[in-house]
Amino acid sequence: MKNQDSALPRGDEYVAALQHPSVAFRDYDLRTATIETRPNGLPRPYSGGFTMTFHAAGPRGEWAIRCFTRDVRELARRYDAIGRFTSTTSDPAFARAELIPDEILVAGRRRSVIKMEWIRGPQLNAYCERKHDDPGAMKLLAEEVLALGLRLEEAGIAHGDLQHGNVLVTSIGQVRLVDYDDLYLPELSDLQFSSGLGHQNFQHPGRTSRDFGPHMDRFSLYAIYVALLALAEDPSLWKEYDGGDERLLFKRDDYTDPENSKLMADLAKREALTEWIDRLVGVCHAPYAAIPAPADFLAGHFDYARFVPGGPRPVPPPPVVVPVFEAPPPEPPPPPPKTITVTLPQLPNFARVPTSVRGIDWITPAIVVVLLAVAGIFHEAIFRFAFPPPPAPAATDVAQPAAPRAPEHRAAAPVHAEHAGHVASAPKAAAPGSHAAARPASAPATANAGAGQMARPAATAPPEAAVHTAVPVKPVAAAPAHANPPAHVASAPKPKPARRRDATTALLDAAAGDVAAPRCANPDAPARVLSNAIPVVSKYRGAATGGGSADVSVSLSASGDVTGVSIANTSGSADLDAAALDAARRSSYRAGTSNCSPVASSLTLHVRF
Repeated sequence: MKNQDSALPRGDEYVAALQHPSVAFRDYDLRTATIETRPNGLPRPYSGGFTMTFHAAGPRGEWAIRCFTRDVRELARRYDAIGRFTSTTSDPAFARAELIPDEILVAGRRRSVIKMEWIRGPQLNAYCERKHDDPGAMKLLAEEVLALGLRLEEAGIAHGDLQHGNVLVTSIGQVRLVDYDDLYLPELSDLQFSSGLGHQNFQHPGRTSRDFGPHMDRFSLYAIYVALLALAEDPSLWKEYDGGDERLLFKRDDYTDPENSKLMADLAKREALTEWIDRLVGVCHAPYAAIPAPADFLAGHFDYARFVPGGPRPVPPPPVVVPVFEAPPPEPPPPPPKTITVTLPQLPNFARVPTSVRGIDWITPAIVVVLLAVAGIFHEAIFRFAFPPPPAPAATDVAQPAAPRAPEHRAAAPVHAEHAGHVASAPKAAAPGSHAAARPASAPATANAGAGQMARPAATAPPEAAVHTAVPVKPVAAAPAHANPPAHVASAPKPKPARRRDATTALLDAAAGDVAAPRCANPDAPARVLSNAIPVVSKYRGAATGGGSADVSVSLSASGDVTGVSIANTSGSADLDAAALDAARRSSYRAGTSNCSPVASSLTLHVRF
């Protein structure tokens, strides 16, 4: 039955096509060549794993024509690299080879072939059949094969299927390699085997399809080398162990179970071969990845045990378990700094103002000055309306102010104007027009104060906020030193002064978020904004008119001074970032606290224009 277009030709179809090479080929060397034939006159095929090879002799040389009977992965890529390598290498073991696409005409369709230099000489097993009784020839052949393996190892390349059929021996005893389908080259390192895992009588039992690399010839090299040394030691081994039947001496069973191998036991008894058999059996027991390099195998520099025929198979040592210590979990990251959004006033866009009006840049500053002046004028009234003073004590219980005394009598009266921080025994109301309310004494003053003495409080509590101005308080008439004050005055209840509040106190309370919070209620408080820089200074006005926002990181000292500012999230404009930095520098802050003590801290401002 005729093959479909997607199927490769059968062997008999290639034989039929090669009867007429001038029609089947287009390459000059092939279409002018004569194909080797059988006695019956038909082309002689040499079968392979997935090819049929034919011998062609032409006017310019002899060639091996390899025709595919099975698909090969990445065929074009493989032989493109192989062709460049074989045409440039100086190693005599390799013959020239190239892939010719769409070359041979078979059943009306052209197929690809490999054109390879034909090498004259018998295969390795055939050569041993002829020369096994010549110990010198076997010794020289062993050294030649070893030298080839060392050259491949040094070059970082590998044949992939070293065996009796792919190693040819020339008339001068030189070894040549054929069949490059699984040749490893550095540029083909991402590929795998194309035709299988190699001949089983020459491969390590643990080899898999993943073991395609520059070291895959090591085990085959050692098996061939030891077999040739054994033949050089005792030529009778060739006939006794059926050498030549798809092998030299060893077969797969000798590798998988060397303790029960008759051949291994026989070779181990020979003193000249004992050490080599110990090493070869040690490699058989080792994992494929642990096969030693040629230099280590030859010197015995690897771990292997003495081979005992019939003994137990060596048990590999248990794998070393490396203790794993779990690291402690990482500490949680510190909380991010508090982000405060500051909205600056939107300035008019002077770019949209007509040219005739744009030059009047003094209008906005003038309006701001006027508004600030008006706010200053009505500041007192607004404050007193928002924060009314505490009620004064009854007038009947407090003596009327006395006339000023002469300078010589000032020592007998409490000096309230000069010592505003001291409090007399009777309560006093806040002075009119003042922002400050007198603090009450922590304990009542002594009722019977002697002449020349001044009544002092038992202790003075620290102020909660700084006092902006110090206004003298009118003195209250003191009773004569020799007389006791009226009983109703001493026992009169003292009104509880209201907590003084001014603009600074209100701003601090608003920033804290808790107007009535007691002192040190939150010992670890973050940094706070006391006031914002409003409005934008004139040199940044042009940048601010377009609008935008930026995040500014502010570093504070323990006293609340700004030690550094930087852009945490840019606005996209260098000028607008500069305006945000300036606003952050000109703002006022209170540093964060730790255990009620101010500490250096930082916060982030979100400045929006």
